Formats: sequence, C-alpha cells, structure tokens
Amino acid sequence: MTILDMERLNAIDTDAVLRQKPYPYLPAHALITDEGYSRLRRSLPPRERFSTVFGRRRRYGQAPHDRYVLQYRPWQSYPEPWETLIDELKGESYRRFVVRLLGHDKFMLALHAERLLSVATLRRAVEIRLPHLLSQHRR
Repeated sequence: MTILDMERLNAIDTDAVLRQKPYPYLPAHALITDEGYSRLRRSLPPRERFSTVFGRRRRYGQAPHDRYVLQYRPWQSYPEPWETLIDELKGESYRRFVVRLLGHDKFMLALHAERLLSVATLRRAVEIRLPHLLSQHRR
C-alpha cells in the first residue's frame, strides 16, 4: 500500500497553490491517502523520540508554536508505515511533483513529524526548504 496519493498530487493546480495568501501552502490531506493518514496516526512514534520545541520566540510578535518534533535522520529506524512514507517522499515520483510545483529542481527536502502537545497529528509530512521561497517567483 502507498501512503502518498500521487493521483491527487498530479491533479493539483500548482499555480493556484502558489497564489495562496499569505503564503503558498499544501495541506497534508492533499498529499496522503485517507488510509495512509490513518495508518500514520496509529503508528506515530512514542513522544519520547520527539524533541521539545517550547517557548521559541517568533517574528512579528507571534505566540510560540509549542510542539514536539521528530526530525528525520537516515541512521534511525522508524515504524511502518513511516518507512514507506519516507521512501515515497525520497522517490522520483514525489520529486517530479515538487519540481512541477516549484518550477525548478533546486531544493532540499527536510522530513519531520510533529505532535502538538497531547494531540498526535501529522502536521507537515514534508517541509521544502528554499532560501527566500516565499519572496521569489517560480523559475
């Protein structure tokens, strides 16, 4: 079984995503099958594996975004179906989708999962880290 919904991803209007305000955003439910999401939630690694991110100052006077974060490290093991998701995110099909979304291939994927205090949630499966992504145009 796959976790990423490549059919849904391939149907996404990338220009519409990039026009969203206040910034381009694609929610996890647009990326992952419903069954895959359920499997990921049921098998979320224990909280002890997550780092705490509490009280971190944010720009523009925003309140802290308190959460637990599990940063992907290739030398660590992850429960199924997380290993499947990681393999799919590192695969060629997903990379082609991100290239289509951004209009170029100059990006690095940073994988992490978050738990918001006591509520387990898949906040973002993938964060695309690009310098000045929000202020630059495609291509």
